[in-house]
Amino acid sequence: KDKAAGEHQQRWGTGEVEITQVTLCDSFGCPTQTFVTGGPFHVRFHYVAHQPIAQPAFGIAIFTPNGDNITAPNSVYSGYHLDVIEGEGDAQYNLNSLPLQPGTYELPCAIYDHNIVRPYDHHHRMYTFNVLPPQTGRMDGLMFLPHTWEHFPQPLERCQPD
Repeated sequence: KDKAAGEHQQRWGTGEVEITQVTLCDSFGCPTQTFVTGGPFHVRFHYVAHQPIAQPAFGIAIFTPNGDNITAPNSVYSGYHLDVIEGEGDAQYNLNSLPLQPGTYELPCAIYDHNIVRPYDHHHRMYTFNVLPPQTGRMDGLMFLPHTWEHFPQPLERCQPD
């Protein structure tokens, strides 16, 4: 299993679906635990559903080491609809541009019922990953927001209120 065990190992759930492996992947689908600010970030779940499970919710979260929850997306709230899972399968969370500043982060992964009430398998902060700075140089703040700059040698036309 591709686990980087953190100090907060906790796992709970009904067991009707089990997460058998969690792999953090680079843009080529290769396992890694080191990412770059602004680069791709993928979390792959391998699971076994011991019975048909209707409309499951796959979720992750990202925590700072001191416990601040940065984000907690799940498939249901993201509008991704699954009718049923059964047997073995994979699900993957994809982020094209990781907005985190350099550091070490903790990652829970979970599968819940559609209402995000009943945990089938919850791995709480059991995985860690590192973020390195981009080659473009220094950035301050808590997050990196993808952006561009523009320059106009002549003043732009101002909008007039109605």
